[in-house]
Amino acid sequence: LRNLLADERFAAATSGKAPPPASATSLLPFVADLVTVAEEALASSELIDYVRRAVVTIPVGTGHGSGVIVSGSGLLLTAAHVVGVGDTPVEAELEDGRRAKGKILRVDRRTDVALVQREAGNYRPAPVGPSNALRIGDTVFAIGTPLAQRFGRTLTKGVVSAFRTEAAQRLIQSDVTVHAGHSGGPLLDANGRVVARTRSGVALGGVVGVGLNTFVPIESAWTALGVTPRVSRVPLAELLARPIDGGA
Repeated sequence: LRNLLADERFAAATSGKAPPPASATSLLPFVADLVTVAEEALASSELIDYVRRAVVTIPVGTGHGSGVIVSGSGLLLTAAHVVGVGDTPVEAELEDGRRAKGKILRVDRRTDVALVQREAGNYRPAPVGPSNALRIGDTVFAIGTPLAQRFGRTLTKGVVSAFRTEAAQRLIQSDVTVHAGHSGGPLLDANGRVVARTRSGVALGGVVGVGLNTFVPIESAWTALGVTPRVSRVPLAELLARPIDGGA
């Protein structure tokens, strides 16, 4: 009886509400066209600034979260708790202050990841990379909107502190500074590639981070969302020459 009452589908049926969406891992495979940089070199300030422009702020009620554009077609990777699970359009604020709506494609609440399709257009995607290449002590960067929206796309730098496992989920731990509002934003490796998504951290008063933060590896996000990444290697100069994000 206890298990039955804990079943969300049973609760939805008895309340007359629509059942929650199934976990993304039960969905058909979804192929996402992504990019990575062809050169294995330390991230330049130009590349970091490019990735910053691919990071968005997602207003949620009186608060907000973060996300990052990972495909030229406008796929946005963020946290499940930022966007919810319904059919309500997700609004994302760009660097220039414009707001564009998107549709939730897939959500996995256990891993706390979500994939959103933004309005049709040509977008500048952040390059992705493998998280399994990270080692303790490696340099990493986090980008997001901490505390208030006026701090949009703030960049912080730290190192990989440890690798953890919680509830059978692999996590990356880092002392890179993140606060409330960073959730859903990207973690970059020393080459400027997105390798993880900001998950959570120890915070004073539930707001101010203290450097004990965890991140969901990019591979775990794709698996949880049922996404098959199709990654193209693009010369750095060609990537940086792409026009600034502009929906149709």
